[in-house]
Amino acid sequence: MPERSAVYGPYTKLGGIAEDGQYGPQTDFALKHATAQLGPDKVAEGLALGRFNTFTRDAQSRGDTAPPKVEAGTLQATLNGFGQNLKQDDWIGPKTTQAFAQALRQEDADQVTQALGRTLGWL
Repeated sequence: MPERSAVYGPYTKLGGIAEDGQYGPQTDFALKHATAQLGPDKVAEGLALGRFNTFTRDAQSRGDTAPPKVEAGTLQATLNGFGQNLKQDDWIGPKTTQAFAQALRQEDADQVTQALGRTLGWL
């Protein structure tokens, strides 16, 4: 980091942020810092991926079989990366639903989220 005037004091170091569901001052600072460093588009992508991760974790814990309402072709491509053999037809039908359920039974929800992020070109 560049040298900083003693008038301002030292830079604030970012530590880990607890996943507690609360939007507090540490979360606020981290969001502003990420926006300044990465830009608002990357932060929006990260938030969208976070929402998908929450969905996959919840679906996995409940045993849901219904996939989320995302770009169907992207989801199908992601599921194909986990060994499914789906036609990428941009339609979430019974085969895509079954493939999503099977992927959540075989893989960790975080791995499915990361794979979707890579398919979208965000990671």
